[in-house]
Amino acid sequence: GGVYKTTTTRKTKGLDPLLDPPATFSLERMLAIFYTLVMEPVEPNVDILSQIGGLSALGLIRQVGSEHLAEPKFACTGSYSLVKAIGEDLKLDLARFITAE
Repeated sequence: GGVYKTTTTRKTKGLDPLLDPPATFSLERMLAIFYTLVMEPVEPNVDILSQIGGLSALGLIRQVGSEHLAEPKFACTGSYSLVKAIGEDLKLDLARFITAE
């Protein structure tokens, strides 16, 4: 006998992204969303990148994984109600940015 690895899948996977754990996203995706929201040309600079540390310090995002330091991955750790409230304040259609992958 050998050792068999089994996997389980949730039947709700992909049906409602709010039921799934936060998906990870790249720095490139986070910056692309930022540039979409700003809607005007902005040069990448240290100040923009330092805001990522601020989001982390506030508990809104966290870096996940450490295998590719040159391509960091993040996950949103802010509650849905907080993110929704911020989105409403910014008149942002939050559904555009929640993905069911």
